[in-house]
Amino acid sequence: MKRGYLGILVLFTSAAASADIPRTQDGKPDLSGFFDVATITPLQRPEEFGDKLYITVEEAQKIEEDLASSRVKANSASDPNREAPPTGGNVGGYNRFWLDGGEHRFAIDGKIRTSVITAPANGRYPELSTLGKAKEQTLVDDFTHKPGTAWWLDQEGPGPYDDMERAHFANVACWVLARLPDHRSFPRPITITSGSSKPKITS
Repeated sequence: MKRGYLGILVLFTSAAASADIPRTQDGKPDLSGFFDVATITPLQRPEEFGDKLYITVEEAQKIEEDLASSRVKANSASDPNREAPPTGGNVGGYNRFWLDGGEHRFAIDGKIRTSVITAPANGRYPELSTLGKAKEQTLVDDFTHKPGTAWWLDQEGPGPYDDMERAHFANVACWVLARLPDHRSFPRPITITSGSSKPKITS
């Protein structure tokens, strides 16, 4: 008899807890809202940490303070009389005003992670296959090869603006839609609609 009462109590408690969750008209949990994934916790763990899963509060504060100092320097005024860069040279990028990579390391259960990835144990991507390394090198070449001309028009096969598997390096719009923390980790609106099995994420 006692077990019966306990079972009823557990069911009642679970139902009451579920009733507090916002839901769509068809009963699915409604997670609609703005979600901020900005964090300076790196996706891959720096190799110097090895298999170390956590850092101390003091270590995290030092990392955050150093980053804040570097951003102050990055936000300093540029020389309006500087010379133009050489042809094919680095013209620079956005200043810090347009970027938001977060200011803090995230913590889970009060423990500050050394990386977003936790498996494998070293917190890093598994080694790429030979084919994977070749594809990665192609992406890097697309991004770094900037002679100041439309060089891809003279090559055989699709270029960085023709192949969708390469477009994420060539098209900034695809970067903005990244789901993982990066230097453009602006709050993402998520909309859950009735009858939909997947959330809609917009930029």
